Amino acid sequence: MAPFRLAAPESLRPLLAAASVEVLSPAVPGDERERERWRRLWLERRQGAGATPAEAAAALQSPSLRAVLAALDRRADGVLLDDTAPATAAWQLLEPRNRQVCTELWLGGHPETPSECFAWWEMPPAGNVSLAAEQLCGAVAEFARLQAQPAVAAVVSFLGSAVTRRPPAPAFLATLAARAPVQPISLYSPLFFRDGGLQAAALLAEIRRHTGAAAPVLFIPQLARDEFAAALLTLKVPWAGPLLAGAELPAARLPAQATPADAQAAAAWLVR
Repeated sequence: MAPFRLAAPESLRPLLAAASVEVLSPAVPGDERERERWRRLWLERRQGAGATPAEAAAALQSPSLRAVLAALDRRADGVLLDDTAPATAAWQLLEPRNRQVCTELWLGGHPETPSECFAWWEMPPAGNVSLAAEQLCGAVAEFARLQAQPAVAAVVSFLGSAVTRRPPAPAFLATLAARAPVQPISLYSPLFFRDGGLQAAALLAEIRRHTGAAAPVLFIPQLARDEFAAALLTLKVPWAGPLLAGAELPAARLPAQATPADAQAAAAWLVR
């Protein structure tokens, strides 16, 4: 079987040295016909945004955009980007597959150890309730597909004084529950926020106690993702993503502080 070809900016290659994929960091095509094909691909994806041929030509100077265009041109099987502004622009070129909705999904753990894996989803800012519920349902379905095992939305709310953010909105929970199985979990916050920070191991263990055999997709609006990710560092758990669940091709971004283990896990998820 041919190796999985992963398009990524040159800056990410050191992080991917141990990944079991073939890494492609495309340069600006030397052939004018290929450059024109990539410019046309970019313009097609930017229809309605007032894009110009000059902007299409300038887009080819971005390593992130070239990585996405190479994948769209079938020179790669998937794409891994960094967390810079150009990467965000490149991310937006990708479209849903099979009329699904796309949503960002962070993945914890390595796919080779499914019993330890979990996912994190958060509601996009100012999103409407119906679309957000559809996105979370899509995220759960994608995580179940990636792991080849059941997954469930674990909707966590904290009680107590250790958190100040608002819990999940009842209207969203009702809309979500009407569409897919949901595991609501109420926790006493002082048990999980002590000694100056979040106790990630205890939190994950308690969530898994509620979700049982189903892999949890965490929705915890009272907990900042950065705080959760920082707590994972002490556990040395790979933290990959976000992956773009529901996209036309496997795609992910790596945060600025990503380690080689994070990059290797992200590549392994994309191969799936």
